[in-house]
Amino acid sequence: MSQNRKLIAVDLDNTVFTPNTYETFHNLSALYLAKEAGIHVCACTGRPWYNARHFFTLFPFDELCVTSNGAAIVETYTGRQREVHCLDPQNLPQLLEYLSTLKELSNPVRVSTNEHFAVWNPQLQERMVEERGDWLFGQYPGRTIYYRERKDWIQAVREEAQRILLAFSDITQEDLGEISQRLCAIMPVEATISFHTMVEVMAPGCTKGRALSRLAEMLGVEQKNVMAIGDNINDVSMVEWAGTGVCVREGQEALKRVADLIVPEMRLGGLKATIEYFIEV
Repeated sequence: MSQNRKLIAVDLDNTVFTPNTYETFHNLSALYLAKEAGIHVCACTGRPWYNARHFFTLFPFDELCVTSNGAAIVETYTGRQREVHCLDPQNLPQLLEYLSTLKELSNPVRVSTNEHFAVWNPQLQERMVEERGDWLFGQYPGRTIYYRERKDWIQAVREEAQRILLAFSDITQEDLGEISQRLCAIMPVEATISFHTMVEVMAPGCTKGRALSRLAEMLGVEQKNVMAIGDNINDVSMVEWAGTGVCVREGQEALKRVADLIVPEMRLGGLKATIEYFIEV
């Protein structure tokens, strides 16, 4: 490993890509600054590759990225999977049956692979319906396949399920944390919170932190030379693992507690000031 190589790993939603267009372009210029300094810049997102690919064309990312909350390391611009850890196909039917009975759910259980979402909808007239469009208030462009028969749904994702999304409404962060802990206690899974109303379920040990350590190894970057930037609970493991862990100002308090730095306000330089600091260290 080279002692001079550096890596910046960034979450996408509400970290570099925000509802504030000016802030997003400011973050874009900050990442270009890092690239010009010879620093690796890699996305480390909870999204599966297919649903993140639009954003990869906007930012100056390297050829490898972490997707599905650490379940996969993927070639950024082709979607080819270098490493992938799927949910156990033997346990998946039982897991999906249990998750579908959670009374707090506000939407059907969604299973994501590298290429699409899969949803069971017994109300369909047709056996299968494919839909392409935006989900989650237009911020989640993607491809969803709905199945009328439960067995078809399970069979379609059994060998390649990377992540399961559980959406709730009118729920506190404490309740989400309790649900995550309960799932990990009764099933061989990894569960984490994303956004403010979602729990995501992956194979045991699949975290952004574990995947980032593998990515750094692939790129020949020492842990002390890695900066990780995030905003939510699912970013805790990578922010803790990185030599320099960073939380955006609007991030979750749990992430701020483990971060080394908090991104300053825009008037004080924002993400650009944080990256300039990392370049000089």
